Amino acid sequence: MVGLGVAGAAALGASPAIAAGSGRIGLPPPLRRAVQARMEAGRLPAVAVAVVRNGVPAAVEGLGLASPPFGVAATPRTLFHLGSASKHFTAALVLRLAAAGRIRLGDAVGDYARGLPPSLAGLPISALLSHTAGAPEYEALAGFEGDKPVCREMFLARMGGLAVDFAPGEAWSYSNTGYVLLGYLIADVCGRPYREVVAQELLAPARLREARVDDASAIIPGRAEPHVLADGVLRRAMTMDSDFSGWPDGGMLISARDAARWEAGLQRGEAAPAVPLRTMTTPVLLKTGRNCAYGFGWRLDRVRGREVHYHAGSVPGFMAFYLRIPSERLGVVVTANVQSERARAAVARIAHEAAEGFAPGSTAISLVPMRDPDPALAAEARAMLLRGGRPLDPGRFAPEIACLLGRPAGEKAAPPDRTAAGLLDLNLVEAFDEDGGGHVRRYRCVYADRVEHMAFAYARDGRIYRVRAI
Repeated sequence: MVGLGVAGAAALGASPAIAAGSGRIGLPPPLRRAVQARMEAGRLPAVAVAVVRNGVPAAVEGLGLASPPFGVAATPRTLFHLGSASKHFTAALVLRLAAAGRIRLGDAVGDYARGLPPSLAGLPISALLSHTAGAPEYEALAGFEGDKPVCREMFLARMGGLAVDFAPGEAWSYSNTGYVLLGYLIADVCGRPYREVVAQELLAPARLREARVDDASAIIPGRAEPHVLADGVLRRAMTMDSDFSGWPDGGMLISARDAARWEAGLQRGEAAPAVPLRTMTTPVLLKTGRNCAYGFGWRLDRVRGREVHYHAGSVPGFMAFYLRIPSERLGVVVTANVQSERARAAVARIAHEAAEGFAPGSTAISLVPMRDPDPALAAEARAMLLRGGRPLDPGRFAPEIACLLGRPAGEKAAPPDRTAAGLLDLNLVEAFDEDGGGHVRRYRCVYADRVEHMAFAYARDGRIYRVRAI
């Protein structure tokens, strides 16, 4: 795999040239070559990269083909889908409503969103924001297809027949359903469709010129064509249903130019009026008092003691990764017009290498293997990742994971089964304590076609209470 080492990253220029009239701020040549290598390895037709440092765009570029059949090149104005990396837009709107006194975060979502079934109506708004409400994941529903129309009434009727996965605050399990409900809340409280609220309350004040909530069947100038990689062959992705493509759990289209504007605004506190970033990036605690490593719309981590905010995104035909390192005043957004596991890894790696290019030593990829004081834990982690479909032992997990094992919700919280990926090596690269008595061990997991960093968090009694990959 092609890598950008710390030494090479430090040599990158800090002030790349701006191509006059194009809106493009070129990537430094070594970083561009690294991105192009990742594109080739990941079979990415096109990518858009936006890097912001100290509140100012440092690199804004589109590479590859937005439309391979017609040879249309990607530019800084090409629109790509952010997928779930845009959840923080929905979270920002909910928090702004709370700041204005129009809702209270501790109230039930059904106090404001109309027509919710009893099983969902009582879930707290704050818990929906942090994926700690227990809302069952709609993507796990048999027969759900993103290219088929599902109106609000149909969605609620189908979800209403499901029990919640756990009581609010007892566990964490990623749920897109929660953010769909929050979108209904926004629309009902504001008296306008979700799309209009986003455009008028966030995009227009932030002066984003291309960004918009998606409408898959609409003719949208500059939107990249979506692709999937199936059996090694690049094919056009299915066309999503128009409504589904813009759902509040991740329906944003954005260009590299607008991504840079948005991140610059976040760094300067000017993204849009009253976007409460600090509230959104404060880790939520479960009833156990332990950190769930998620805020409101952002996944949260620490590397070398420094905060990291991040979120991946995926919809049919697109992948995205948004990475922020506040101590470095650095943000990176990478989007691509293909969906596959290979693309998922490539997009995340590009984001991390871009961050290293402008702030060497700022991400997990710059960590080096360390002496492991407890190799038995590493061996256990390896066995869990290579379990080959065998069930996990509930006794090795704290209640917030043990209660989910054997159910769909557990797939989002428990260690993933990476047997099919072919784990080649696993090494401890970081270990630290966190508030609440937890101890975190981060492993570098090397596979045949990618590298990921998996963090296992252990309670005082030695049981695992959190597993996250970045």
